[in-house]
Amino acid sequence: MEKYKNPALVVNHLPKELRPKPAGGGNRKHFVTDLDAHRQDVALEWEAAVTNVLARAESASLTRGVLKIELNREALAKSHRPMYLLEQSGRNRVIGGTSIGTLLVSVSRSSSQTTLDSIRSNTTKNGEADVTTIRAVRPFEVADVTAVPFEDVRYKKGVLTRLFDFDDAVINEEARRSLFAWAVHKNAQVKPLRGGSYLVTKARPADLVSLCELAAVREVTPNAVIDAHPPGAAIPNKVFKIAPPDGAKRYATVGLLDSGCYPVPALQPWIVAQSNAIAMTPAAPASDYSHGTFIAGLLASAAQLNSQAFELPLEPVRIVDVRAFSRKEKTTVSDFLARVGDALRDFPQVHVWSISIGLDVPLTGPEFSQMARDLDELAGTYGVLFVVAAGNDLDPTPLRPWPPASYGADDRDRITAPADSMRSLTVGSIAHGDVASGVKKNEPAPYSRRGPAAAAVPKPEVVHYGGNCTLDNQSAGGISSIAPNGNVCIGHGTSYAAPLVASLAAQMWEVLAASGNNPTPSLVKALIVHSAVINSPPRSADHQRYYGFGLPFGISESLMCTDDMFTTFHTVAIPQGREIHHAFPVPHCLLVDGKFVGEIIITLCYPPVLNGANGAEYCRSNVAVSMGPLQLKRDGKVHFTGCVPPDPKGKANAIESALIEHGMKWNPLKVYRKRFPRGVAGTDWELRFDVLYRAGEPIPASPQVVHAIVTLRGLEDGMPVYRDGVRALAKLKHQTTALVTPTQLRV
Repeated sequence: MEKYKNPALVVNHLPKELRPKPAGGGNRKHFVTDLDAHRQDVALEWEAAVTNVLARAESASLTRGVLKIELNREALAKSHRPMYLLEQSGRNRVIGGTSIGTLLVSVSRSSSQTTLDSIRSNTTKNGEADVTTIRAVRPFEVADVTAVPFEDVRYKKGVLTRLFDFDDAVINEEARRSLFAWAVHKNAQVKPLRGGSYLVTKARPADLVSLCELAAVREVTPNAVIDAHPPGAAIPNKVFKIAPPDGAKRYATVGLLDSGCYPVPALQPWIVAQSNAIAMTPAAPASDYSHGTFIAGLLASAAQLNSQAFELPLEPVRIVDVRAFSRKEKTTVSDFLARVGDALRDFPQVHVWSISIGLDVPLTGPEFSQMARDLDELAGTYGVLFVVAAGNDLDPTPLRPWPPASYGADDRDRITAPADSMRSLTVGSIAHGDVASGVKKNEPAPYSRRGPAAAAVPKPEVVHYGGNCTLDNQSAGGISSIAPNGNVCIGHGTSYAAPLVASLAAQMWEVLAASGNNPTPSLVKALIVHSAVINSPPRSADHQRYYGFGLPFGISESLMCTDDMFTTFHTVAIPQGREIHHAFPVPHCLLVDGKFVGEIIITLCYPPVLNGANGAEYCRSNVAVSMGPLQLKRDGKVHFTGCVPPDPKGKANAIESALIEHGMKWNPLKVYRKRFPRGVAGTDWELRFDVLYRAGEPIPASPQVVHAIVTLRGLEDGMPVYRDGVRALAKLKHQTTALVTPTQLRV
């Protein structure tokens, strides 16, 4: 669009912005009124749980068992964790967690007795305070290993098994040997997988009970068959001729991890490479390629195929086509993930990959799925961005109306794996028209699954057009693409929304790289989400679970500014124990009588420290951002007041669980927006960053890198916000460069 003509500006941050982080701490808080009685209760539970887990461990030749320590709800913050009590020399070791505030602690005969003595009699301030944080002590039991009944047919293709990581090479070897000894005894087979888990096959359903009883086993999940909702039948005699690539233009490339694209002549010019790891005899029918062919058609020609339905600019992209899934083969999770790893190794030039397949069971547990954790590990290793479909809720009908009323009270429409992947960008679907649809235009599609993921992580992050359907799941209002025979066909599903966002992400990566920037998955993810926020109305927390942060627009709208908005980019590296204080340029036209009057939108994204052993506390690093004015107070000192996001006020908001759910704490993607129609006093503003690591998490050798995008807008049309923002930058003498220029966008 022509009005997006001003380049967003990249601000250079200087070392002088680093400040020492104020020391925390102070007197430790007690969470019970009768310390002596509480000591006795905890000691009794500790003794009983230790007896249970060590009996199980020693029966499998293990020297350590595992306890669950459940913390008081008000003691979830890092400063309250009972690390002094649990991890002093000669005692136990926290080796992970399950739900928020439930720690997994490995114990031996000697260490458990030492801790028991401390529970009963330690009179130091830290020792007493730590005891009061403990709500319950429980053994880690079979019910904690899996939530899927042992007779479930999904176990037919094998069992994905994860062992505890005891953070001790000798004990980890004991654990590994116990698994293989069990396999020999049960005539089962064990195959090591990427990421440290194992695939167990040829085990009978009755044997799964004894597998889960092994004290070394942390998690058991079915090696389930993944699936994808196929598009509708091809329309007879309706052939669509896709224009070939223009040799004078530069195109981005998307990697497609799907069923493979059938050799349709119209699509072949857009496919730059293909890989097929699935060998079948006899060969799979053309219909086995229908899902991937449909998506390839959207990547190559979504706008032309749907010219009457889409209002957004959608540019074609080239395709690296990887056949990683087959309905006929009944591809399993382990097979798919292995093929994903091979594809990333074989095609290092591809930075954005589209995934529109997954499992069909809604995620309602406290932990992130194994499939999501494995994708996160691959994304971090290879430096790529996965764009993942949120999943479809299609059966039984009727599907979800809008507003949803009580629909989904049983969580049937929650996202499915791997849409809970923390590093990925998850995409839901909205309707692109009212015709033959159960919902109206731009409302969440009746089938599109919703968030949140575990730990209240917002998923999906964005939405796009994936086709309409009725509440009876009839797709008369679906979107168009290509069938294996070359004819047009109609479909609906989040499978078809995800590649549209993947296309935009790949184009952003290409433009940034060509303009001399250094694109990263976190930066591109931040750009997509920020574009969605800028172009979407504010929504309630409940509605955000369906819409994410909105519908992203085109490249120009994502990388450029109008005259009445001012966007700056900030990439900073935050060392442990330091904060960044950056003087922020406020456009003069937004300052009225000494107050800021306008809207502020901040999107923050960073590659987090992740550790799957910690359950819901999977994300181990948290970057906080705050923007607000500096003001001289009555004490004669200048104070900073965070306004976006607002400083927590009131006792309830200080509780860790509230900060996680409502303040996005421990979420590596954060979005804050705030309008100030009455103004907020102060003309000198700062943008501040700091980093926090979880209790017990080793501090990384490198500082935490984070990308932040800040947009300021007026509350009235026609205000010269961009012009005044550039002048404010010059006044502060900040060094800046254009993210991209209009000329670079047109190349």
